[in-house]
Amino acid sequence: MITLFTMLIVMFAGMFWLFRVAVALLAHLQMDFMVQPLDLNVEIALLFVTFIALVLVIRRNMIGGLIYLISYALYFGIDLFNSLSGGMQGPQEQGAAFVSGVAMLLALGVFIDLSFSKDEQGGGSNKKTNWFYGTSEYTRDKDDRDDTNQYKF
Repeated sequence: MITLFTMLIVMFAGMFWLFRVAVALLAHLQMDFMVQPLDLNVEIALLFVTFIALVLVIRRNMIGGLIYLISYALYFGIDLFNSLSGGMQGPQEQGAAFVSGVAMLLALGVFIDLSFSKDEQGGGSNKKTNWFYGTSEYTRDKDDRDDTNQYKF
């Protein structure tokens, strides 16, 4: 059973991915926007990697969460570290640091959620029926005293 936290964190990750698509598109069209990509070519490659990772995260695959965390740590984590250690001079740098912080929190949230619920699979299972159908504990064993007659007319 997928929890509400899992649905929300995946939804926020998807919305952040759409936000990054808009940022890359507006930077490619050379339009002004409050957030600029760190490197447009790496940003576009990261969008494709993130899409594949999000598909794997929706399927509850741990590799997807690991790819998502590593790719975001390499792209946004380095920028966040540099902006926090170098000092933020203006609102443009503060906005970039905020977006990098949100990206790192999302990546950590996705990875932690997947690691805590690694045995859960999406769909197909139900708590109400797994206790009976999910095990072979309740199957009836036949012994030699059972009646084997068919009683057909």
